[in-house]
Amino acid sequence: MSADFFNGKRIKRIACGVAASFTLGAVVLSARVMQTKTVEIGQNYYFLVSDGTHIQASAEFARLDGGAGYLLQYDGEDYVALSVYLDEQDGQTVQKSLAETGEKTKLLRVGVQTLYFQTKKEKKNANMYIGAFDCLQGCMSVLEECISRLEKGLTQEKCKRILSDLKKQFSFLSKDYGVQYAAFGSLCDDTAKRLETLLSDTVYAKDLRYLLCELVEKSVALASAFSV
Repeated sequence: MSADFFNGKRIKRIACGVAASFTLGAVVLSARVMQTKTVEIGQNYYFLVSDGTHIQASAEFARLDGGAGYLLQYDGEDYVALSVYLDEQDGQTVQKSLAETGEKTKLLRVGVQTLYFQTKKEKKNANMYIGAFDCLQGCMSVLEECISRLEKGLTQEKCKRILSDLKKQFSFLSKDYGVQYAAFGSLCDDTAKRLETLLSDTVYAKDLRYLLCELVEKSVALASAFSV
């Protein structure tokens, strides 16, 4: 028999081996998916970013102009976020207003649609994780509202009262979740300390915008730990 015949049989065996491995992998993956607890959250956030190419200069200019000046990496690209919004329409309204002044911006949507709990511990604590994200979402909504009201003339006294209550909430959450969900507890503790620092001086909307951008990015990172 020719060498081609043996080579042909060898190729068929390799092909069959690859096919078998692929099938086995698919079965294992399917089994994992079948055993995974999934929860749809459909949570999106909208970063309003500068369309400039000089990142550092854009960040400094954004801060001077009242924006967050938050450095954001998204889809392999670097951006300067002027602000972030929990509702797309709010972001679009500000984007349109800026366009009328000649400023070019983009609205980047980031978020996590589904949480996947795979391990026994994750599935057992699923409700606790979901509760943590719900609490964080509520806190971010309060912060966003405070920013909006501050821009519309909210007094420093009233603003600090809101932020003081928010700081207490983050402190409570850091202790409540600190043991069972350490990453979340750490985020809340850091945020409480940041708010304490902001409360020690005049509160500016740009600083609150920066904090909200940071919270949103960290929230997405935490949720992404339960993605596949």
